[in-house]
Amino acid sequence: MDAIKQLETAIKKIRKDIKEKQFELEIKLSLKRLGADEEKETITQMIKQADAQIEKSDPDNKEEKKKITALKKDKKILRERLAKIDNLMEAIGERITAEECKTLILKKLYDLVANELERYLNAEKRHLISVFENWWDKYAVSAEQLEKSRTETLEQLNGFLNDLGYNR
Repeated sequence: MDAIKQLETAIKKIRKDIKEKQFELEIKLSLKRLGADEEKETITQMIKQADAQIEKSDPDNKEEKKKITALKKDKKILRERLAKIDNLMEAIGERITAEECKTLILKKLYDLVANELERYLNAEKRHLISVFENWWDKYAVSAEQLEKSRTETLEQLNGFLNDLGYNR
């Protein structure tokens, strides 16, 4: 039972890791396609709004003090997210350009066409090889060998006929 529980715990951890990696991959793909400018601008605007609300709030008021603390935590999270976006963009490179898109699409199409052509070429090679193997089986014995074998067989038959008393 302990081993099963450990395996189940491991499976849950792996599933959680997979979900996190898939989420990170989606973010990276989105950043690579669209760039980080819009996302960074949105986060910057949110930080500015939080700063404006903190400035309007009275730090002596107990209710507003809680609000200020929450806003500071939110700003910290937003700054971390901004840094994470910068790190991700640095890791994956800048936004993909139209020329890079074109190159990637053409490369993918080239690979597809090359694979199909290779498949057809291999099929034709197999067919050609089978034709030659058929010819080899059919014509492996030369006409001279066939005539020689026929002559030997006729001589042997004539010998049997002579032994039986059938003369020509």
